[in-house]
Amino acid sequence: MDTINTEFAGEAIASSRDPQHWGRAMASAVSRLAAQLEAVPALGTGEALLARNLTMRITEDGPGVRIVVSLEPDLLDANRGVG
Repeated sequence: MDTINTEFAGEAIASSRDPQHWGRAMASAVSRLAAQLEAVPALGTGEALLARNLTMRITEDGPGVRIVVSLEPDLLDANRGVG
C-alpha cells in the first residue's frame, strides 16, 4: 500500500462545556473521520475505524468546546490489530 501523507481528522462543536453534553459532537467527529478513511480505496469501506487507535483533543470554543478526533497516517497500517 502507498504511504498516505495526509492527517485524517474529524471535528465538531459542542455548544456546552459540560462533558455530559458532548456525545453527539463526539459521534459527529468520529463519523467525519470515518468518511475520510472510507474515501481511500486501499482502506476499504464500512470498517475503516476497526482496530485503530484514535486521538481526541478537546479545546475551548466560545461557550462550548471543539472536539477533534484524529488518526495519524503512520498508524494506518501499524495498528490494525490483525494477527
